[in-house]
Amino acid sequence: MRIISGRAKGKRLYSPKGKAIRPTADRVKESIFDILGDRWEGLRVLDLFSGTGSLGLEAISRGAQEVVFVENARPALDLLRKNISLCGFDSCATVMAMPVTRGLRLMGQRGESFGVIFADPPYGRGCVEKTIRVILKFSILSLNGVIVMEHAPYESPERDQGELITLTQRRYGDTTISFFGFGTENTRKPVKSRDNVQKYRKSR
Repeated sequence: MRIISGRAKGKRLYSPKGKAIRPTADRVKESIFDILGDRWEGLRVLDLFSGTGSLGLEAISRGAQEVVFVENARPALDLLRKNISLCGFDSCATVMAMPVTRGLRLMGQRGESFGVIFADPPYGRGCVEKTIRVILKFSILSLNGVIVMEHAPYESPERDQGELITLTQRRYGDTTISFFGFGTENTRKPVKSRDNVQKYRKSR
């Protein structure tokens, strides 16, 4: 794993041993950031089920003002903190060592919101739609924000999630990435889609 672009470009991150932690592959990460486009300067980002922190650290490297990492597993937390320090991003990173639902509740109570939310929940545990519901319940996503959800292909959520729509969806082998937003013009514009966004525009 490495930082692909920005001020920490080329920095190799500490990687997990074994299969208990499943980091996002570099080729998938590169595609995610290509789809999201150049939206990072000054942005607040949330990295849920953050594992090694690869996605959130990439966002900081590209200009995000702050990233909040939420992770509860001890082995992942150790790697996450080491990677934050390795990149020199301690001043831009906040680690919440707790379950995601609890972290979202606390941030909601504080009135926090984020422009991009990464979420990579454990596969096969019904966490995808549950996580989206909790994000909506506590109004964590900003009006023009995007949720980037990594999940198994067989866990693909419904295209409409309450107030959210699916902006685009891509599959990479055993991994699917779904992008959700509120459908405002500012949300749709930076997300590059071959089909789904165009279909939504026509339906307006």
